[in-house]
Amino acid sequence: MTRALLNITLYIITAITLSCGKHKKTLSSCLENTEQGKMFVFIGEKIEVKEVNDEKDIMDAKFLAKYKILEPICGDYKKDTVEFIVYDHYGRPAFDKFKNVMLYLSEYEGKFYHEKYQYNALYKTKDGRWASPYDWLEYDRFDTFNNLIKPVKIDYLEEVSHTISGLKKREIKQRFPEPFYKIVNNKAIAVYGNYVPELFELKKRGVLTARGLFGQPDSSDKIEAQEMTLEEVEKINISKTESQKLTIAWQQFLNAIETKDSDKIKKLALPSIICSVCEGFTSSHFYNDIEPIDTFIAASYRNFPSSQIWETMQSGKFKIDVVKFRDRKPAHYHLRNDESLIIYSIYFKMIANLEGSKYQQYHSFDFVKVNGDFKFYGMESN
Repeated sequence: MTRALLNITLYIITAITLSCGKHKKTLSSCLENTEQGKMFVFIGEKIEVKEVNDEKDIMDAKFLAKYKILEPICGDYKKDTVEFIVYDHYGRPAFDKFKNVMLYLSEYEGKFYHEKYQYNALYKTKDGRWASPYDWLEYDRFDTFNNLIKPVKIDYLEEVSHTISGLKKREIKQRFPEPFYKIVNNKAIAVYGNYVPELFELKKRGVLTARGLFGQPDSSDKIEAQEMTLEEVEKINISKTESQKLTIAWQQFLNAIETKDSDKIKKLALPSIICSVCEGFTSSHFYNDIEPIDTFIAASYRNFPSSQIWETMQSGKFKIDVVKFRDRKPAHYHLRNDESLIIYSIYFKMIANLEGSKYQQYHSFDFVKVNGDFKFYGMESN
């Protein structure tokens, strides 16, 4: 929770008037808010994506990417290839595993930078166009702009599918809902999706508007977002004494898990906790739900021994973070009206290998103080 919340980007989405229907080969400028700089959006084919380590003390991994330009969508760029810088909080950028993508770049001081996390995986259709499968996040997050943009049936040149092996039923239903996908054995086969003009429109009206590149975000929303950011967190320096007490509590808790001492775990924890381990570690997506401590115990015995994180947990290499949430009132932990939530976190950063791709993950074991003692508040993963 704490690491994810400290690094989260808040997007405020507003509707704007529909524009830019069919894409053209070259556009001198299709960026509405040119004072924000220049954009270049294109359909590309991967040439190279390589990690570089020339910057220190940043939370994101840095990459240099080179792509062949198959078709420009937005912006005036004349070359056949483009090089750009990518920052990604979760390890290798997700678009790296696809051959063809639509990418969103911004220019700053003569260099192109990838608009963080923004891309569309593209596949050829039988009529020669490019399309991308239905993306539940795109539609769920931005409410599809009053249903102006809808997914349509796509006749792909070749089957486009995702493995669902190891995913829970709830996750399959959310990420690959029918009729947009057809579930066959351990695959979700894409049936619906969008073509390039609509894909670009979804990005324009959603994330790119929120980032100020398109549209006119409501000023009151900006003020509200600033206020939310200010009230969220306050980082606190932990004393040496408290750090030692927290470390002891963590070691006791870890030992209780290793020895399967359920009674000890219950003594060290709240009756209900946040539980990412309850979902297992077979995918990169975590719900971080609140569960009874008994559910955590059963899941930890089942999922930790076979996971990559278990070795990391036992290595003794971790970091401590302390954050005060001034106005947050958790559902599973009672606070007085004048009391603020303070989370003491033991957290690990690791690279997880999932579905043939590498993801940078943070796993945080959070504690709170109850009558001077540290109690396990929950495990969150992102």
